[in-house]
Amino acid sequence: MNNNDSALEQAADWQLRLQEDPQARPEFERWLNADPAHSQAWRKMQQLWGALGELAPVAQAAPVPPATRPQARRR
Repeated sequence: MNNNDSALEQAADWQLRLQEDPQARPEFERWLNADPAHSQAWRKMQQLWGALGELAPVAQAAPVPPATRPQARRR
């Protein structure tokens, strides 16, 4: 795993953490400013997060049919 992958994983962790605990913002800001790779990863995470948000209405508009059990073969 390279530094960019690690930074992206950390950015994902921060995305979730900030949603759960907005008071973690100062610590997040320190992380963000500690390394240029962090701010690059954060921008990428925001793009990914936004894309996921765009998928939500599509998923809701096309419900998945319930799973069906295969019929048992009779001899």
